[in-house]
Amino acid sequence: MSEMPEMGKYSQGTESYQQFAIRIADMLLEPEKFRELYPILEKSGFQP
Repeated sequence: MSEMPEMGKYSQGTESYQQFAIRIADMLLEPEKFRELYPILEKSGFQP
């Protein structure tokens, strides 16, 4: 997900894709952020 254009608004300019991926994982632990990112998760192939 860290390399998807849709995630650009969540990235911080100086972080690598790997650092961003770790931060995305942390964001997904927050229920509000999970709901916000769910459509992007589905687009990337996530199935509950």
